Amino acid sequence: MPRRRTIVAAIVVTFVLASGLAFKVWRDEQDSPPYGPEVLHATATLRPIDWEEAKALIYNAPHPNGGQLIHGQVTWENPPSYGGGRFEVLVIDKRSHLKPHAIARKVPGTTHSGRTQAAWYILDEVEQKYPWLRGAANLRDGDRVMTGSPSSLSVLPHDNGVTFVALFIPATSWPSERAHKYWATAPVKPSDLLVALVYIGDDDQIYWAQKLYG
Repeated sequence: MPRRRTIVAAIVVTFVLASGLAFKVWRDEQDSPPYGPEVLHATATLRPIDWEEAKALIYNAPHPNGGQLIHGQVTWENPPSYGGGRFEVLVIDKRSHLKPHAIARKVPGTTHSGRTQAAWYILDEVEQKYPWLRGAANLRDGDRVMTGSPSSLSVLPHDNGVTFVALFIPATSWPSERAHKYWATAPVKPSDLLVALVYIGDDDQIYWAQKLYG
């Protein structure tokens, strides 16, 4: 009987170790990016833009309402392989470490536009993983996450780029004094801003982040 117990225990230990190793290999594969940022040769440009030009480029571009609009364009080459996931384009004011109040996009080769961004908990993880992206996370008012109009952009890798218009609210009186705790304000120059590209996998794993501007 003792010998049988020893054999059974050895089998159990072997199974547990093998399972743990298999899980580690699976986890490593999940966390390993299918390609790195260096193969994309991504670039970003920024410039101020007026309302008339903005709405001609993107039909639902945010109205400035006394604030300021910034036009941006991010481009990258075709990924070398299909890796799934999506890119998050982040625009952050380096002075306040805050994002624009709203941002609208248009991808190359399309006439439609849209507003979408990663879930707030993913943006929290991005900021925790990359301290230089301070401001990536959505801010909170007590226990409430401040959400509303998207303030970053989710784009598919095969889109090869995105054009956007970002709104920076006026420094006073819009929409309330408390707004300036949560969103970046005008006046703003392109040199005040940082643009980053973040690769997020299908299971919400954060593969890498690359600074493109600022």
